[in-house]
Formats: sequence, structure tokens, C-alpha cells
Amino acid sequence: MKTVCVEKKCTWPGSSKMAVPRCPKHHQRFINGTDPEPVITNLPPVRKLVTGTIYVIEFSTGVIKVGRTTTKQKRLEDHTNMAFALGIEVVHVHTQRTNDLLWAERELIAYCRSLCKEQRRHEYFIGLDFPTIVNFAESLTD
Repeated sequence: MKTVCVEKKCTWPGSSKMAVPRCPKHHQRFINGTDPEPVITNLPPVRKLVTGTIYVIEFSTGVIKVGRTTTKQKRLEDHTNMAFALGIEVVHVHTQRTNDLLWAERELIAYCRSLCKEQRRHEYFIGLDFPTIVNFAESLTD
């Protein structure tokens, strides 16, 4: 006679005399006489750490751009070329290596947002002091 396992709704040819049928495959206590360790199924996915560089760029207009990259030289060249095309110069650049790139960038942006007079787009800020932002970026190292 087939019995339905109450744990996983599987079909299991067990004894119909059991008060609460549970198959050995789905319930360890039938194999070794002990309760299994609980399985936690609602955990958030593990976040993969990404190593890279956060940067702080000050333009001649006073605007500060912050961001992240895994290709530091290319990214800085892109910003320098974009600024040059608009008649703007890059005045200061600071880069900081980190093993948790996404977290560090998020913290840096939040810090800049809390101090700035105005924010343009997501990563451009007006009214910030470059050394202050650099000091904060340096505190984000591992």
C-alpha cells in the first residue's frame, strides 16, 4: 500500500499504520532516530564582493564626480576626455582601491549627497570640498 509523505507530498511505499507518515528520504529521523537540523530557505542571496576602485574627480567648474570602476585608467581617461570636449579641466583626482566596490560606492554617494548643495544626476555634486570627500573615501578601505 502506498502512503503519502506529509513532509514533501511524495509517494512513498511506507506503512499505513504510522500516525504521521514521513519517508526516510525527506525526514532524517526515520534513518537515524533524530530530528534533522532545520533548513533555512528564506535567506537572502549571498552578495559577491567585487574588487575595484572608487574615485573622486574635481572639475574646474567645482563639480565633483564620484564613482566606481574595475578599469581605473580607462574610466579616468573617459572622464578627462568628456571634460575636455566641454571645455572643462580635471583639477584633482583621487582613487581608492577596495574589496567591496558596490558598498564603498554606495557609502561615498550617500556621504556626498548629505553634504552637497546640489546633486546632478546620480554621481555629480556641487558645493563639496574635495579634501573632505577624499578623507571619507580613504576611510572606506578594508
